[in-house]
Amino acid sequence: MASNLPSSSSTFGPSTQNAMDEQNPTTNPYANHPQLSATEAALLFEYHKLAATMKRIQEISYPLTSPATHATLLQSIRVLERKMGLILTLFKASVWSLLVERQDAAEAEAAAAATAAHQAGSIDPYRPPISS
Repeated sequence: MASNLPSSSSTFGPSTQNAMDEQNPTTNPYANHPQLSATEAALLFEYHKLAATMKRIQEISYPLTSPATHATLLQSIRVLERKMGLILTLFKASVWSLLVERQDAAEAEAAAAATAAHQAGSIDPYRPPISS
């Protein structure tokens, strides 16, 4: 197979490669080449599509791997971390406030019930009160 392929300076040089990048990727530019069999042409076309895909992946991933992006992302995450810490503290304070409020309401309700029962005379006056 390698002996049938033309050298890099012939029809598959850089100018043809750039032209293939701009062509429709569904048409095989190697299909009608006289020195290639159908299998070789199909294989070269698959390699071409793979190379184009790898080039697109590289172009897309390059901005994601630059040091400036990492520094900016790290700075943004640190700001977010501080905000999340503040939100967590406020949430804990709110939950604590609700728990204390419920406990106070329950104690007030129990005291009101004890007062009402005492005023109704259902509590033995000679018995000492139960402290809470």
